Amino acid sequence: MNLTRIMCVGPGRINEAMATLKFDYQIHPQLDWTYIISPYTKEEFERLFKEFNINYQSIEILPENYFDQYYDLTRWKVDNWYKQQAFKLCALDHFNSEYFLIQDCDLVLLNPYSIWVSGNLNFKAEPLWNDYHSVYADMVEKIIGLDRKIPYSLVNELMPYSKQDWQTLKEHIENVHSTNFLDAIVNVRAFDETKWFSEYELLGIWKTNQTGWTYFSHVSQPQIDTWEDVWSIDWNQYHSLKFHTRPLKFMNEQEAKILVRYINDTVS
Repeated sequence: MNLTRIMCVGPGRINEAMATLKFDYQIHPQLDWTYIISPYTKEEFERLFKEFNINYQSIEILPENYFDQYYDLTRWKVDNWYKQQAFKLCALDHFNSEYFLIQDCDLVLLNPYSIWVSGNLNFKAEPLWNDYHSVYADMVEKIIGLDRKIPYSLVNELMPYSKQDWQTLKEHIENVHSTNFLDAIVNVRAFDETKWFSEYELLGIWKTNQTGWTYFSHVSQPQIDTWEDVWSIDWNQYHSLKFHTRPLKFMNEQEAKILVRYINDTVS
């Protein structure tokens, strides 16, 4: 059974990725391979892998234009938000792996995460607190004709998925819309600044309308605006640490190293 991770690392996010990858030991079972899609070069990654003492023997760096030879992503390149979502869907479609873990580069796992629980894919969910959650669900329903089965959002930086589930979803989308899956999604509504599409909700809502899944939810982390906020929070109460806003978002190399040390020293 192959388990492949897909991760996108956009401009300014490479140091966050290093902090995230330092906690791979929290993921169970161990990943067989990781594809990182990024504008940063292999050499830039390898320098930081060495700085952060990250084993990168099973990590492959792909340029952002990698999928252009296989798919027409013209309509998805209007914004980095949509472009990275296309990369993830194309990765599910293109790579030969029985199972995948899509993981955002800005999520440090503070506690163990099991991809399967009792043989079921294990989704990370959060309460529906954001207005965008209803937008995502409404648009997913237009794409696949299905709505939420749980009162939670699956836009949560982690998405385990099987190749078989993806192939079934892809076939459904293409049959309903009579075109390839990439154009089918954009045809529902042109991509704009609304940022109405979520690949996590698409994948999650489809799977939760099937069988073979479970989910868990933890309390959301408090608002973080300063490094003092980071140091004052008892992170033992949380399952993960997300880099939503500055100073965690777009942190520099030294800040990432300090954060990794802090987590290792304070979270049991």
